[in-house]
Amino acid sequence: MIIDKSNYKDFMSVDNTSMRCNHSNITEIRYLPDGLERLFCYHNQITSLPELPDSLITLDCYHNQLTSLPELPDGLETLDSYHNQLTSLPELPDSLERLYCNNSHLTTLPELPDSLERLYCNNNHLTTLPELPDGLVVLYCYNNRLPIDGHFYSKEDINEFKIKLDKIIKLEEFLVD
Repeated sequence: MIIDKSNYKDFMSVDNTSMRCNHSNITEIRYLPDGLERLFCYHNQITSLPELPDSLITLDCYHNQLTSLPELPDGLETLDSYHNQLTSLPELPDSLERLYCNNSHLTTLPELPDSLERLYCNNNHLTTLPELPDGLVVLYCYNNRLPIDGHFYSKEDINEFKIKLDKIIKLEEFLVD
């Protein structure tokens, strides 16, 4: 099924701010209305998304066949893109608070915004992580190609992880030289 201008209203909320087309055998979304704040299109067969409206604050597109994502709107707060075929992510907006990009094929992550509180990047192919924001309170990064990994639920644990990872990276650089 394809969503376009002729049928998108079938998936819209009463107040026209949310579109819910999850579990609907969708293969393509060709149209998203202006003013859309939340897009729930998970558990489909979507391979790409159209340009996203500037008003979007939540994008739940997990369990699809996405190989890339379009440019993300400046006000986006939640990106839930796990279980896709993604190898990279676009630039992340400064407003992003929650990023779920686990169980994909990511080899790198873009710069993380200071607003980020939760990062789930486990089960990818990451060999390094970008600088972690000070406000990060949950980090899942296990099952990657990092020298150490794990899952952490406090700023203290995340800071300890950052220190250990830094030490390992510096040691590896020393040994290579």
